[in-house]
Amino acid sequence: MERLDDGRERDTLLLELILSFLDESTRHELEEEMELQTTKWFSKMTRQSYADGLARGQREGMREGRRKGLEEGMRLGVEEGLRKSEADGLCKGRRKAIVLLLRSRGLEPTRAQRRRLDRCIDLKTLDAWLRRAASVDQASQLFAS
Repeated sequence: MERLDDGRERDTLLLELILSFLDESTRHELEEEMELQTTKWFSKMTRQSYADGLARGQREGMREGRRKGLEEGMRLGVEEGLRKSEADGLCKGRRKAIVLLLRSRGLEPTRAQRRRLDRCIDLKTLDAWLRRAASVDQASQLFAS
């Protein structure tokens, strides 16, 4: 190790060569036994290669993470969109049924009542109005609490 401290490039390369043939656990045992930090003894070329590999790994990891995140976001967005469109479709159907029921009974909702009906996005409220539409005498009674 003293020879390595003297900066002998050949000895540094020899140590790198030996360490490269060891499996990771054996290399760690040797490093601990000798209180050796191999990165201290690596040549400039090896340190640069390590840094380049680390940077490349980080870039690839970021790309992979971004790709997986986009896939997950798209999947969740599609699911949310389907739920919302299904709820919107159910509300639209209820609103249409209310108007048809009122008209079939000879009751015509005013423009303001139609706007109120069209703004409602709560299925429970629309279901209550639909039931009420079957028995009210005037369209305005539909919205009475």
